[in-house]
Amino acid sequence: MSLYTLLKRGTLHPDYCEDFLFHTKFDHFIIFAVFDGCSGGDNSHFASALLGKIMRSVCKKFEFSEFDGSEKELAEEILFQTLNTLRNVKTEIPLDANDLLATIILTVYNVPKNSASIIACGDGFIAINGALLEIDQNNTPNYPAYYLDKIESFGIFQEWLLFS
Repeated sequence: MSLYTLLKRGTLHPDYCEDFLFHTKFDHFIIFAVFDGCSGGDNSHFASALLGKIMRSVCKKFEFSEFDGSEKELAEEILFQTLNTLRNVKTEIPLDANDLLATIILTVYNVPKNSASIIACGDGFIAINGALLEIDQNNTPNYPAYYLDKIESFGIFQEWLLFS
């Protein structure tokens, strides 16, 4: 498998690149994530980097050897733990939702099964084996930061995920 990444500051972002890339391999799963800060948010490079670093921490602590579910279940669990941790950070360091506006595209790839699950929260672009998929919400994504206070349990998170 070939992995290609590109991280470049956009022309409309004069000071910082507002994206954050994350990928890692654990057991037979590879986790990829892209976080894209909202240009209209406050310091959106901070939001995307914070989300990426929280997800990295979640993955480091996760017991992959004890996990026996599907890549979809793993993607949901990682995203839930990431957003739950972000909610705790938001409480500890009083941050407004506008400080945390970033889209998330999370992919969990099961190497032995050659299958993947992708969760997209916001606009984005996905390319798999030459197939291109653009996720377009008219540049007004429904950012996860808007819902942090509402998704305190995994069940509520799954409901939110279905309708977001």
